[in-house]
Amino acid sequence: MQAGFRPFHKIMKTLSFLLSAVMILSATPVTFTQTAPDYDLVIVNARIIDGTGNPWFRGSIAIKDGRISRVGRFENRQAKNVIDAKNQIVAPGFIDVHAHTEDIFDQPTAENFVRMGVTSLVTGNCGGSTTEVGEFLGRFKEKPLTVNLATLIGHNSVRSKAMGLDNRAPTSEEQQKMNAIVEQAMRDG
Repeated sequence: MQAGFRPFHKIMKTLSFLLSAVMILSATPVTFTQTAPDYDLVIVNARIIDGTGNPWFRGSIAIKDGRISRVGRFENRQAKNVIDAKNQIVAPGFIDVHAHTEDIFDQPTAENFVRMGVTSLVTGNCGGSTTEVGEFLGRFKEKPLTVNLATLIGHNSVRSKAMGLDNRAPTSEEQQKMNAIVEQAMRDG
């Protein structure tokens, strides 16, 4: 071989090798696995009030399968959806412990409560309530509520069902009837 062709020969040999490698690699199937998002939803840039009485703190809230799975300061991992709270307060739902909602059947979405951040109601306050707790709660099977509901059994309702509106001490029989009403209400609710 002539001395001038030697570098050209080396270049051609190297190019042939590289082209062969590229052809072999391009024929090999490559699969890219897409990892599933860590969370369904992440709320970022929030001022979080956790309901424990501690001061608020800045952080994120991650939700997976309808449940809060992580709260605090963490790197924004993959999520199907991300909401920027824009420095707004995020807090657990509030409990209204004195709600006169015995007629809530008409508004099962309880939108007026939900818009205020109330997610749980306690009804039957002030001594007045239904005494038929099983029947009362059973109505929500047809039209479920969007909020949690607890009911008290009102002492005035129990007393008037057992002995009317008489202003006196109950008889032994009336006391037993009141006890039975309360026991049944506790079993039903």
